[in-house]
Amino acid sequence: LAHFCDKDAMNMEGLSAVLLEKLMAYGWIRKYVDLYHIEDHKQDIINTIGFGPASYKKIYNAIEGSRKTDLGRFLVAMDIPSIGAEVGRIISEFCDGSFETFEKFIKEEYSFSHIGGVSYTAEKNIYKWYYNEQEEKLWRPLLRELKFGKEESRQEKKNALTGKQVAITGTIS
Repeated sequence: LAHFCDKDAMNMEGLSAVLLEKLMAYGWIRKYVDLYHIEDHKQDIINTIGFGPASYKKIYNAIEGSRKTDLGRFLVAMDIPSIGAEVGRIISEFCDGSFETFEKFIKEEYSFSHIGGVSYTAEKNIYKWYYNEQEEKLWRPLLRELKFGKEESRQEKKNALTGKQVAITGTIS
């Protein structure tokens, strides 16, 4: 769960391993999807010593902020071997951040290793993860909780040179 909440994964700021252990110890969270139903335990969290309304709001906002994500973050969150932030970003860009597109490629047995930056090992691990029934029980319910798309911070950023052509002249020795 700590990896799932990590900055490079679902980016749930403030949900540390220590906090997650407490939430699990109280039985409020057992699996990934439980995070997205934390509001079911709102009063329990608010009334528990060491938490309170401010803590609940911080937890809730961090979780809600992760509902809109991109495919890369999701793949990193699933802790698939060989899928780190960079490989996740590459696959996400290739699939326009869409899980549906990614799943379509999987069902068509697309070779992800043909994408620059994605190794054959990473491709093999993606297929192994996707078709593992135990793993599917963990991630499939998340699809109802998340909205996939291109993440703003990963989209093209506008600056003073965006859309302009620059010619550099001179000599280089």
